Parts: sequence; structure tokens; C-alpha cells
Amino acid sequence: SYIGGNLSLSNIEYLTDLSIFKNLNKLSHLSITGNPNLLNLNGIQNISSISSLSIILNDKLNSLNGLNNLVQVGGNVTIRANRSLLDLEGLNNIKSIYGDLVIGSDDYNYNNSHKELLNTLNGLNSLVSIEGNLIIGYNNNLIDITGLSSLESTGSIFKIWYNKSL
Repeated sequence: SYIGGNLSLSNIEYLTDLSIFKNLNKLSHLSITGNPNLLNLNGIQNISSISSLSIILNDKLNSLNGLNNLVQVGGNVTIRANRSLLDLEGLNNIKSIYGDLVIGSDDYNYNNSHKELLNTLNGLNSLVSIEGNLIIGYNNNLIDITGLSSLESTGSIFKIWYNKSL
């Protein structure tokens, strides 16, 4: 089955996983925002390509597994303020992002209101190219960026800043 447009899952208190979407194999934009009890992304593992991906403010999300078959993203990828997420495992097969990759924030005010546990970029190991910008900021527990070791090219901005533990 497919959704020809956007799938936005926002502020759903009782959502713990995405198993309801287990037959979904095509999707344009995916936004998962503000789901306080979402633990994982299991259920969307049949999606291999997507136009954009946004995963923001899911306090209990501890794994991106479920995105394991995703190979490319046609636009932006934003991952921020997922307080229980330690790494980016689950994004292991993404080779290309044709927009920006933003992990954390580029905004000083963001740092004052969200505590990130993300400590490694493991999971991005297959990523070869980012056509847009790479911005990794305000991930205070980030200690390892070797997950970017396969990255060969980015757009005009390559910014890794205000990650206090690096």
C-alpha cells in the first residue's frame, strides 16, 4: 500500500510504534513529531525511498530501526530532540540525501530547552553524499562522528558546532 503525499504523526500520546503501517511501501514525506511514548519505528521497514524525513521531539524514541531499508532521501532529513536516542542505527542503508541533513540544531535557543543523549553518528556509515548542507549542532553528549567516515561530498555548508563533548 502507499500514501501519495505526506504522513504526519504528531502529538499522539498512545503511539508506541508504527506497526499499523506494516504494509506501507511507498510514501512521499514522513514527519514524526512530539509523540511522547513512541519507542521505535518498527512497522515502516518496507519503505526504501522517501522525499523528506523529520523525526523531532519524541522523548522515548530509542531506535530508528524500522528505517533499515531506506536507501535514499530526496530532500531534507532532520533529527532532533529525541531524548532517548543514543545513535542513528536504522539509517544504515542510506547512501544519498538530496537535501540537508540536520542533526540537532543550528539555533542557540534550541540548546537551552532540549537535552540530547545522542552520543554517536553510527548508523550513517553508508552515507556517501549529501547534496544540501550538513549541520550537526547542540548535541552535548555527542562523542563520536566516525559514522560519517564514508561521506564523500556535501553541499555548500559543512557545520559541526557546539557539540560540547567532541
